[in-house]
Amino acid sequence: GPCTVFAEQAGDDNYLDAVKVTKDLGVALAPQEITNLAASGVAVVDGTATLSATPGGGTAPLLFGRTAATSAVCTVAGTTVSYLTAGTCTVTADQAADANYSAAEQVTLDITVAKADQDITNFIATPASGEVDQTSTLSSTPGKSTSPVVYASTTESICTVSGATVNFLAAGTCNVTANQDGDANYNDAPELDINIASGKADQAISGFAASPNTGKVGESSTLSAVADSTPTTPTAVPSGLPVEFDSSTPGICTVDGNIVNYVAVGTCTVTADQPGDANYNPAPQVTLDITVAKGDQNITSFTVDPDNAYVDSTSDLSGTASSGLAVQFSSDTPDICVVSGSVVEYILDGECSLTASQPGDANWNAAPPVTILIEVSLYAPTPVPTLSQWSQILMLLLMLAIGGTVIRRRTTR
Repeated sequence: GPCTVFAEQAGDDNYLDAVKVTKDLGVALAPQEITNLAASGVAVVDGTATLSATPGGGTAPLLFGRTAATSAVCTVAGTTVSYLTAGTCTVTADQAADANYSAAEQVTLDITVAKADQDITNFIATPASGEVDQTSTLSSTPGKSTSPVVYASTTESICTVSGATVNFLAAGTCNVTANQDGDANYNDAPELDINIASGKADQAISGFAASPNTGKVGESSTLSAVADSTPTTPTAVPSGLPVEFDSSTPGICTVDGNIVNYVAVGTCTVTADQPGDANYNPAPQVTLDITVAKGDQNITSFTVDPDNAYVDSTSDLSGTASSGLAVQFSSDTPDICVVSGSVVEYILDGECSLTASQPGDANWNAAPPVTILIEVSLYAPTPVPTLSQWSQILMLLLMLAIGGTVIRRRTTR
């Protein structure tokens, strides 16, 4: 402000006091400078720092801020700078004028803001364990980057991962990982992994049936069944293991592979089992009752030697039934022929009617009878004389000799 100064000099024995002299002087504002602008700590996204600086000589406070060009990178509140994104944050320091000092020239500080680390947390599977052919759902709290958390299996023979779903394929330890890539502001998250126990699946046999579902002795049916894992759930799938069939009533029926053979009348009880393997528990046994009725049979052969069909002669009878039971023989013309056991005796000449039958038993119905007709002669047929091989050779030589003699006589004439 204005400053007035004066000069005075007192007199002495020889001089009077000097006349007082004044002078007006203008005093200007002093300049001031901000120094040592700094930010504490490491500059990373989501971090903060404290700003400090050495003020000028005035009494006005220091004011911190940031340039408009870096408003997306950082914000400043009081002496605290907050880092929002990776990039360059330019902070400013200002000090206003006061009565004695002019405003300080603004100073700036460029701060390089680095990417921040991120972490995946709360990585779990629900449920925490599983069984073959079942699933679990993976979940986690992601880090702050815009990239999604990606799950994967490192034991694909035990389990596979689709999205956030773990599919258990085999019994064992399923290891799954969680990864999250970084972005412009965050580094890649460290990989996490968890182990999930995959146990054997329960299985049950369904659709146990015989086709046809009833039978007769001597016939057979085809057995079929399917082993399903976790059959009570809507997502049940075939275990792929073969079902084994057997008979618990071998006197009524026997089983060969998937064929049940009926051997006697009664109730045939067949069983279906699946013993399991490394990935599946044994299935509970299932039984099936099949009603077995008497079988039908036929006379498959009936023969008699017709060469002996003349009075007072006999012939042997033979026959077989499809059941394997003994065939019985009878005569329908007892005045012409009579049967005793398996021998027929011819009494008179004429047409002999013979019947083969099988009356059945507890397991077989009677076979339809089979009849054959034989013409009985009064006398045995007259045998036609035959020559032995050597006689035929001698006869041929004799004929050749006679023929040669005839030829020579004709030639002589």
